[in-house]
Amino acid sequence: MPRALPMILLPLLLAACSRPTQTTLTLQPGQYGVAFEAAKHVLRDQQFDIERVDARAGVITTAPHPTAGLLTPWDTQQTSLGQEIEDAVHNQQRTVRITFEPQQPPAPSPGAEAPPPDLTEFQAPLTMRVRVIQDRLYRPLWRIDTTSIRISTHAFDPDLARRQMQPEYAVAMSEDRQLAARITLRISERLAEASEK
Repeated sequence: MPRALPMILLPLLLAACSRPTQTTLTLQPGQYGVAFEAAKHVLRDQQFDIERVDARAGVITTAPHPTAGLLTPWDTQQTSLGQEIEDAVHNQQRTVRITFEPQQPPAPSPGAEAPPPDLTEFQAPLTMRVRVIQDRLYRPLWRIDTTSIRISTHAFDPDLARRQMQPEYAVAMSEDRQLAARITLRISERLAEASEK
């Protein structure tokens, strides 16, 4: 087994070295519609449920997607073995937000605040940004029974309930730039495929 260990770790090390790191993408005029559709398809491929789709404002957001890492091998949100283990040990979820913004915002009209541009009709370069927020879920006052986990109970705290922290609440732990970079790369690949047709 010790001799086989380098053969197991080498592919993981090589994969770590070749990971994408870019979480933004520059879009030329005319690419917005294709990129917006590509973003929706990539999020669905990653098993995220899309919550908000606003093509005029250039925003796509997903519902939180829980995963158990190594215990749910069909999930593809984890990029590294460390993330697989962390998600298996902790109760975690991820949310994706993709935004499209003009590289040069339009000049405001004198004396009035200009409304944001309608990106479906915007003819200038845009920047697409992908952010993935990783939350950890907490269940306060959970009483674990020592004889069987099935008969564990929860105590009720009215103060926590008023603050919407019961039966559980989520705390943003970090930004998952690795998954954001993978999503950006897949959108870029779909754009390239569309331009070849």
